Parts: sequence; C-alpha cells; structure tokens
Amino acid sequence: MHVFRAARRAAREPLTRAVLRVILGDEVRHQRLGWAGLAALVPSMDERLRGRLDVELASGFATCEQQNARPALAWLKDKRPFDPAFAALGVLHPEARVEAFYTAVERLVIPRLAQLGFDGQRTWERRYRAR
Repeated sequence: MHVFRAARRAAREPLTRAVLRVILGDEVRHQRLGWAGLAALVPSMDERLRGRLDVELASGFATCEQQNARPALAWLKDKRPFDPAFAALGVLHPEARVEAFYTAVERLVIPRLAQLGFDGQRTWERRYRAR
C-alpha cells in the first residue's frame, strides 16, 4: 500500500494518477481485510500455531523485501541513472521505493503485529533465518 501511495504522489500524468488511485483504494481494502482476519483468528490460536505463524511471518518479510526493496537497492548500488520521465508515470525512483517499503515495515507492520501480541521486531530481525 505504501509503495502505491508513494507512486500516486509522484505521478504527474493524469490517467496514471487515476489508475494508481483506484489500485491504492483496492490495496487499502486488502490491508484492512487481512489485519481484521488476523485479529479475528489470533484469540483462538494456541502457542504452537502462533509459533508456526511467526515463522511464516518472518518468511513473508524476507519474500517481500526480496521483491520490493532488494532490486531498488541493487539499482542504487550500481549507480544506474533514473529517467525522471518515469516518475511522471508513477514509477518510483529506487530510493523512494526503498523508503516506502521500509517505512511500511517499521511504522505499520511491526506495530500492528505488536498490537496482536506478536514480537514484530524480532520476527523482522529473523526474516532470513526462517527460510
């Protein structure tokens, strides 16, 4: 959701902004549904199931990072040029993509997991050990 929000903010082309607004609205609904579903299930989970879910959450963190942040970090490391014309179409500069991803993890996902009784920070730190 944060990546789509950042892309919508960066986009200047009207049709692109409109499409990204629709996609963002859909992603917001998916996010709300996912968190509500997890909140509804957590009270009925025993410790064994919570432990298994914690491993899956860590693996999911790793997968999301590999798909969202790592390619942008590699781009930045290689110091490849970014055509600003792409930004008008909602393509995020790699630095903005990395910032949106890690901001979402730190300010949304980890705190929400904590609200549900999970140690989101520990799960994040163990994301590559769970694979």
